[in-house]
Amino acid sequence: MKTSVVPAQITTIEDKIAGNMTFPQILLLVISLVLGTIIYVIVPPSSRLSVIKIIAIVVQFLILGLLALRVKGQTMADRLMILLRYALRPRLYLFTKNDLATRDVAVLEKAKKTAKVNNDLTKKKQAVPEKPKLDQSMLDRFLTDPSLNIRLELTKKGGIDVSLKTDKS
Repeated sequence: MKTSVVPAQITTIEDKIAGNMTFPQILLLVISLVLGTIIYVIVPPSSRLSVIKIIAIVVQFLILGLLALRVKGQTMADRLMILLRYALRPRLYLFTKNDLATRDVAVLEKAKKTAKVNNDLTKKKQAVPEKPKLDQSMLDRFLTDPSLNIRLELTKKGGIDVSLKTDKS
């Protein structure tokens, strides 16, 4: 199968369907036509013209017609979406200091409670091996010791290889 690269200039051009109008513009106008028909049929008196129906149809046609207008290469609907995204974005960012990763915190060990276990009521649980915990003082020693070289390498699968070497000078 033969493949070819499409230049970026070709992919950014919008197709003009009717006159100078693109598909999203025509779609907005068709939606206004469908909504006008729904208003004509549903709002009482059904299938008869009234002042309220005419006003509602004209207002929704003006709103969707203005959204279909193109100004400087962008439709007003696109500009409205950009404006709404900007207005709805968060303005206040909070930084939490509740992380204990680099803080010196004295952790008090809880006293072990000895409870009598009734063998008839409880099931024996398998012992889960505890993960080795890195002591904060050992971490501080690794980071401040000038004779210790820490080397971090990224692997191809996204892992990190850590190697510790001591300088014997």
